[in-house]
Amino acid sequence: MTETAVQSLGFDDARRWLIEQLAEADEGAGGPVPPSIDGVDGYLFAIAQAPVPVSASEWVGDLLSLFGNEVDNREALNALLSYQRHLEKRCLEQQYPIPELNGLDAVDQIQPGRPLNDWSRGFDLGFDRVAPLWQTLIPAELKAELDSQCFALGFFASPDKARAFLASRDSQMRPEQLADQIIGQFPKAVDLHARLSISVGDVAQAKLEEPKVGRNDPCPCGSGKKYKHCCLQ
Repeated sequence: MTETAVQSLGFDDARRWLIEQLAEADEGAGGPVPPSIDGVDGYLFAIAQAPVPVSASEWVGDLLSLFGNEVDNREALNALLSYQRHLEKRCLEQQYPIPELNGLDAVDQIQPGRPLNDWSRGFDLGFDRVAPLWQTLIPAELKAELDSQCFALGFFASPDKARAFLASRDSQMRPEQLADQIIGQFPKAVDLHARLSISVGDVAQAKLEEPKVGRNDPCPCGSGKKYKHCCLQ
């Protein structure tokens, strides 16, 4: 089935279908992505924010494995592709798919099965899928910014991240203090990652659209010579 052949669902219908089916998944279901809507959201956010579009064939298998043998793969594919399309559009409107953060205990959210733990684990797995695109396209001067965003967005996947971060900086801050800091900055980190994706993607697209100069064309430097006899040398 091609992507264009799938009949799209509305955002609410697709999300409802995913939540219901994930809750009812049988023992035959499994996969690397946490089996919750938060895990799916984290994964798909990372995919959606790749600097250039990613074919569904590159990632959808990671999510189809979340549904048991009783679920029709065509229905699951329909829901996933529909949900991803809506999610991409909503991200452009700054409606990001993150858990409600009000009232959450930052340290508790690092525990397995918590909303932010699932989201961060999903994000890390999704980012692994698109990391080669980022590494190819992002300018060197922006790599530290990308690393900082990925650290914050994947922070709640494991308590080891806080310990390793603090140890590498010989910091006196306690892990729970860092967790509180990260959860307070989480929405901003999500927004900055989306903005960085747009910026890097625009630069990549502009390079693709640059006119190609043939060997026998006039040199773009304005010398009046042919390109092969001027700047190409």
